[in-house]
Amino acid sequence: MNQRAQSATKKTILVHVISNLGIGGAETVLYQLLCHLSSDEFDHKVVYFHGGPFVKKIEKLGIPVYHVKGLVSAYDPVFFMRFFSLIKSLQPDCLHTVLWASNFLGRLIAWKYKIPLVQVLHNNQDQNGMLRALIDRFSPRCTGPIVAVSHGVSKSVEQYAPWFNTQNIQVIQNGIDSYDVRKKAGIDTVSRKELGLLEDHFVIGTVGRFELVKNHSLLLTSFAILYDKYQKERLVLVGQGSQEHSLRRRAYHLGVEKQVLFITGQPAYRYYQIFDCFVMTSYKEGLSMALLEAMSIGVPCIVASDEKEHDVIVHGYNGLLISGSDPELLANTIDQLAQDVELRIRLGKAAKDTVEKAFGIEEMIKDYASLYKKMAHLSKRN
Repeated sequence: MNQRAQSATKKTILVHVISNLGIGGAETVLYQLLCHLSSDEFDHKVVYFHGGPFVKKIEKLGIPVYHVKGLVSAYDPVFFMRFFSLIKSLQPDCLHTVLWASNFLGRLIAWKYKIPLVQVLHNNQDQNGMLRALIDRFSPRCTGPIVAVSHGVSKSVEQYAPWFNTQNIQVIQNGIDSYDVRKKAGIDTVSRKELGLLEDHFVIGTVGRFELVKNHSLLLTSFAILYDKYQKERLVLVGQGSQEHSLRRRAYHLGVEKQVLFITGQPAYRYYQIFDCFVMTSYKEGLSMALLEAMSIGVPCIVASDEKEHDVIVHGYNGLLISGSDPELLANTIDQLAQDVELRIRLGKAAKDTVEKAFGIEEMIKDYASLYKKMAHLSKRN
């Protein structure tokens, strides 16, 4: 094979750097990219700082996974030395970074070694706090594209992080494989009986990390208001995280600990079909993969948010959008769904149609692949 033919068949070395491989939307998107991007075109390698369930999932795909850690603490000088040395040895044609720490370090190493960089923003920028904002402002600038996973995230960059070159921002909305979610849910679903739930219970569900930003406390308070009125409601919280103990304590103090089920370490798709409604109460959210999954199965959804507009939910058409700070309002909105079966059916059908038409995985994969190839071409040309 001559040199030109070898060059034509050479795969693009694509190194993905992510801060955490636990359970979350950013981790899910990365896993989808690894599953669907052509293995004939891309040679994937994954670098991470904190472990989780996705480590083994990625290893099962046959993709090399590298854990970078410090000697004494997570981001000590040894960590930086190991990280820079590893990336240099992997010789990426393109670097893809996900989540804040990875994006910051990606900018440093892209600047030092002149590596094309695609950094992805999964959260609104006002979530990062003052220290991270200060670090971002004075860290090296990169001329490569910045991907925002929703129009809301893109707007937050313009409003809260003007030091980023907004001309480089490209919106690639999170997408899901609706058929695959429904297939897995149909094969491996949990019954109400297994969870001790009755058919006449109205089951309120949510999926998300047990962290402060998800604002589960609001949902617990609203649930307690509803339960005090009817005693037919049950709440299912699927996720894991540092706030689990305090949330259990909160449920106890509200007197509903026996009516709240905490599901940890389990795939979310097993539970969507037992939900009568899905509720998301996050203070800030990029574009929730759990919301898209629930909608794809036809679960009517309520999103409590302080934003007037939402990237997915159109109030009254494919879900309900309410103010994110009033537990009475949230309780009344859930009650509205509980009392109106026709409304639940109509919202659920529109939700399913919305995801299939506007948030499919194919478009997301195509856009990322195009971006990676464009940046890798620049690398090889230089």
